[in-house]
Amino acid sequence: MANEFISYVNDTHPDDLGLLVAALKLKLGALGEYIYRQNMSGNSQGDLKVEATDTANKLLSLITQMRLDNSSRGVSLRIRQIEAFVYLDLGQICFSEKTSDSAREAIGHFEKCRRLFKAMDKNAPGVQQGITCAENSVAATMLRYQDEGCSITLEEKLKHSRRMYKICTGEYGHEDAESIKVGTNLAIDLRNAKHSVEALRLLPQLVATSKRVHGADHSLTKRVESTYHQYKIRRVLFKSQRGGWKHYQAIRYEDDFENIVIQGPLGEVKKDMVTFTVPSAAVLPSLGTPVVAHGLEPYSNHNGKIGDLRSWEKDAGSYEVVFEEKDVWPCSLKPKNFHILFDLGDP
Repeated sequence: MANEFISYVNDTHPDDLGLLVAALKLKLGALGEYIYRQNMSGNSQGDLKVEATDTANKLLSLITQMRLDNSSRGVSLRIRQIEAFVYLDLGQICFSEKTSDSAREAIGHFEKCRRLFKAMDKNAPGVQQGITCAENSVAATMLRYQDEGCSITLEEKLKHSRRMYKICTGEYGHEDAESIKVGTNLAIDLRNAKHSVEALRLLPQLVATSKRVHGADHSLTKRVESTYHQYKIRRVLFKSQRGGWKHYQAIRYEDDFENIVIQGPLGEVKKDMVTFTVPSAAVLPSLGTPVVAHGLEPYSNHNGKIGDLRSWEKDAGSYEVVFEEKDVWPCSLKPKNFHILFDLGDP
């Protein structure tokens, strides 16, 4: 469709460079998205990358020509934004190639995108979103390839994602497809940083909004639902007599929390998984698991409070728990002093 649009513009509006820029950007966006998805799935798209690069170079040349033709007043904000997004598309293609060299190339494109947006009026529509999108892309690339000389923490990446979501919802509202997409990405970053409770508070809101506005069969709704379903799984480690420590799904407690029903091992063919009951003390919840504190005496005000397992302190045999309520201090808890929370309920 993009090629047909380009042919139509060339045939009917040969002198309208702005329309041709829009047509080429449509093609680059479609190519970029397809290449990204294929590369991330392990299907290299080297030939299409050449076509995408050629399309990007044509776009940038046209914009340069427009600047020369309008040297007295320059080009419109829309054309400048398209120019910035060209580098974002190129960066995403490089990112999807999953090599350290392509990661550095991607960061270069994302930085160029950010610089172009920063040169625009920050109060103009879409500019703050463009800056944050570029910064998020730099952060994601650095996080993925931190072993190859790029470095950023999960908390820094999360900070960018929070800012991006705030900008999108402020500019487009919570019902916009882009806001829901960015919100889902925020939930993923929250979970990666072990902020599971916050992620599990956000995701059902996104699911409900996407279903109501875009429909249950929309790809966006299905993605949010899939993410929510994955994050509702409570993973624990259990050491069997023969297989060593493996991950299982915790299903529920029984016998007043003395025992716990688990299923797994996770990662096995479903027909090979087994469901059985073990003592609760025999499992170790995975980091990020939502829990509720109980049985604390010196810090009884923590009892009943909801939090996440953020880190494991091996020597002490305890977890660092950060609580949902900001005025409740984090503390180190042994497994006997918390229960896995299967249903968060209302905040």
